[in-house]
Amino acid sequence: MARFFELGDVVQREKKSFGIIPFSLTEDGKKDPIFSHMENPFYGADFRGWQVIHPNKSKFDQHGAKILSMEIEPAAFYVEPAMMAIRISDEIIGTQFHPEADPPSMYYHFRHPERKIQVVEQYGEKAYYDMIAQLENPENINKTKKTVLPGFLKNAIETLRVNTHSLV
Repeated sequence: MARFFELGDVVQREKKSFGIIPFSLTEDGKKDPIFSHMENPFYGADFRGWQVIHPNKSKFDQHGAKILSMEIEPAAFYVEPAMMAIRISDEIIGTQFHPEADPPSMYYHFRHPERKIQVVEQYGEKAYYDMIAQLENPENINKTKKTVLPGFLKNAIETLRVNTHSLV
């Protein structure tokens, strides 16, 4: 989406992002019909090998797009934090985190010994235990799961309902 609309630079991260990570709302995010229901900061499941940085302001203006949330701390190699949620239109929102992440399923998945070995080898023991600790407090990403996708669907249905009634 970012490449198609030319909203910024899509770059490979030096090190993959891994875990339950806090993100900040932008001023536009605080006013957004969906993201305004999120706490600031809010948490999301983040497993990225790529990221979108350097917003192209003229393209954002051309498309009427808005940045809704950002990384709080950029990866060490980058000076600028990544864009984490962008609204292109009433019907299109893109996220770099996983709003569908389900804490019990993630906890079950990552507690398997073979998954633990894989994660520790790839990201380190601290990253593994930090994520398990976050999953033991599921409200961190439950709020995101219960807000973003259901809010998007509710907003879409209400918009369609209003537009359908105006046609009659």
